[in-house]
Amino acid sequence: MSSSNASTKNTHYGRHSADTKKPMLERMVDGELYLCNDPSVYVEIERAENWLSRFNSSLLLSVAKRNEILRERIGQLGEGSAIRPPFFCDYGRKWEKNVLVKHVL
Repeated sequence: MSSSNASTKNTHYGRHSADTKKPMLERMVDGELYLCNDPSVYVEIERAENWLSRFNSSLLLSVAKRNEILRERIGQLGEGSAIRPPFFCDYGRKWEKNVLVKHVL
C-alpha cells in the first residue's frame, strides 16, 4: 500500500478537514486533525483553566451553585448526574449522554 493510501485509510489519528479555511478549534471539536499551537486553541485552554479553577474552588458552595458553574461550560447534566471537585479536563465543552465522571478524572 502506498503511503498516500495508508494515511487516508488510517482513521485512528483523525482525518484532514476538507475545508482548508475551517478554524482549528472547529476541527478539534469535529475530531479532525488540527494545530494544537493555534492561538484560538490556546484561548480555549485558558478559558477552561479559569473555569476549572472556579469549579474546583466550589466544594463548599451549595450543590445548586456548583451545578450552575458546571452548566456555564458543560451545558446540561443528565438527571441524576453529578460532578464533584476536584475535576480536571482539557476543554470541557462536548459531553455526550451517559457520561460517567470518576473522582480525579
